[in-house]
Amino acid sequence: MNQQSIKLFKELQQLLELPENYLQRPDSLLLATLKPLCSCISLAYNITPPDIIRKKLLVEFVKQNIDVCLRTVPTWLESDTPNDLYLKLANNCGQRFDAAFERLKPVSPFCIPYKQLGIYTFQNNLIKFKLTFNDLELLKNKSAALAAYYLDQHNNLIYMNDIYFNGVKADNKIQPYYLQNSQETNLLFQQGTGLCVVQIVKTLSTDEIFQQLLMKPLLTTQHYAQILKLNNFQQNIQIVSTNENDEESDLQVEQETVKLTSSLSMSRIKFPVRSSLCRHFQQFMDLEEFLSEIKTGENKWTCQICQKSCKISQLFVDAFGFFLIQREAGNIVQIRGTEIDFGNQKDQTQGNVDSDSEQSMW
Repeated sequence: MNQQSIKLFKELQQLLELPENYLQRPDSLLLATLKPLCSCISLAYNITPPDIIRKKLLVEFVKQNIDVCLRTVPTWLESDTPNDLYLKLANNCGQRFDAAFERLKPVSPFCIPYKQLGIYTFQNNLIKFKLTFNDLELLKNKSAALAAYYLDQHNNLIYMNDIYFNGVKADNKIQPYYLQNSQETNLLFQQGTGLCVVQIVKTLSTDEIFQQLLMKPLLTTQHYAQILKLNNFQQNIQIVSTNENDEESDLQVEQETVKLTSSLSMSRIKFPVRSSLCRHFQQFMDLEEFLSEIKTGENKWTCQICQKSCKISQLFVDAFGFFLIQREAGNIVQIRGTEIDFGNQKDQTQGNVDSDSEQSMW
């Protein structure tokens, strides 16, 4: 028996969650499990897999090749595997987790992947990689960062356990975790099997993230939508009920007050956003404050006003707030029927001057 092959098949067992006797009884495996297993065997030992994906053919493929494989040194070795083979192998394994690694995949609202440094498969608790001189030069840009993602079969692209960066425990509350710039880097995942992706990424400014949100429909109520229409507001709008059970009950109110200041800092809101679950339309969050809390771990993706879930997929621009800010309304706006009192326009507190809202020049 070849020890490297034994180790490889043990790692396959853990990665694909296979029973102890899976090599003796491949016919007991489901087709969804046999497919990535046969793909990995094919890549690791350079064996042509069956052309037709049928369970009977895949079972025969395993039975016919397993004895030879266990006595042979695998061509796939972690120390010298070419990048293209890593990608193919990781893609086959990643299908188990519904992950696509053939291309750079954006997995965070905070960054855009620029260059993939490595994909690490099976049970590699300690991951080592080196940065080239060009990588280090690129990372001098303040909008560039190293990002590491851990792929778990239950929660796509999140961390399971503690992470240690160059021997120091790292804060894993944020996805992704941005590593410091270092020519030689060690990354330790405390437990778990799966995939780790390390990339150089371009970090997005608040303004760039807001521009992405503007590509989605903007949320508002039926009443505010009527006002926006009268004011020739041209953005794509989605109507949200003010009722908790989403039944339409958008009552006309004689007078409403809308505030353009943050309920937390009392500073002027620049990027008005809300969760699709929020039902408070006289108040909204500021995207910059919200992301700041997410990045520091103070916020667990909940609305700062009502504490309802506010994951990135649930985050939208508030249409009426965006309209008022475009019109440079005052901090307090009065609504009477369909008439708007914009208040003392340009009476604005700008808030934190150290904002990251300027676009990164990269």
